[in-house]
Amino acid sequence: MPDPDGLHWLHNLALAFGVGVVAMLVVGWVRPLSQVQHDARFGTASSPVSVVPWAHATRVSALVLVGVGVIYGGLALLASGS
Repeated sequence: MPDPDGLHWLHNLALAFGVGVVAMLVVGWVRPLSQVQHDARFGTASSPVSVVPWAHATRVSALVLVGVGVIYGGLALLASGS
């Protein structure tokens, strides 16, 4: 049954999203990016660092995923009381 005295949680979420958008627009208006920052952010400047992919990225990503699965499984076992 809906609460007649308050907003639904989805309405609260929508309001928080709207406040966040307004805050970002105000910050962008008060302090816009300089041309150097704009070029660096949107890729129109030369890259200051190497963008060559890391050779071990796939292995490390797999290790992180396995670790997350182990932690999730362990916590699920602890929560079930087994």
